[in-house]
Amino acid sequence: MDQMQVLINQTLDQLTKLRLEQYMSEFLFSWRWWLFLGLFVVPWYIWWRLVDKKNLKKIIICGFILAILNSIIDEHLVNLGLYTYKYHLDPILGGILTAELTVPPIAGMLIYQYFPKWNMFTLVTLIACAILSFIALPIYKLLGVIVMFKWTYLHSFGLLVILELFAKWITDLIERTELKRSNRI
Repeated sequence: MDQMQVLINQTLDQLTKLRLEQYMSEFLFSWRWWLFLGLFVVPWYIWWRLVDKKNLKKIIICGFILAILNSIIDEHLVNLGLYTYKYHLDPILGGILTAELTVPPIAGMLIYQYFPKWNMFTLVTLIACAILSFIALPIYKLLGVIVMFKWTYLHSFGLLVILELFAKWITDLIERTELKRSNRI
């Protein structure tokens, strides 16, 4: 291994140790930890109660697209130093699971289910993304969960809207492709 890679590995190891130390001393079983756990579990329970089980496959495809893209982009933005999370539900993962894998994907799946037409989907997406970006994110910032350096609420709004619209477009494309194939058989 070259010296640069050794230095990177040592730095990552130190970061992991610091995260674990902060997690154990400041976060685990604190009120924030319980809040995060609730924000991770409760929305999934509500989603399961509301989701249309007949269309589960395409709704889950939409949610997976959102969760995967959201996680990848979030990781890049944190690594670029645009913002960071002070607290994590999982101390090893760099992101915050409620922000990546719960709230945006669940909101997107429910919007996709209840508003299948593009015009209403877009309108409701704009409203939901505004709520997440201009209400929920400032609350996270106020609670000290997220520290924003070169990132704004408007950036979050734009990114969430693009991700939601892209996820719908891809999901619809997959569904049309599947229908075409089934009609040929």
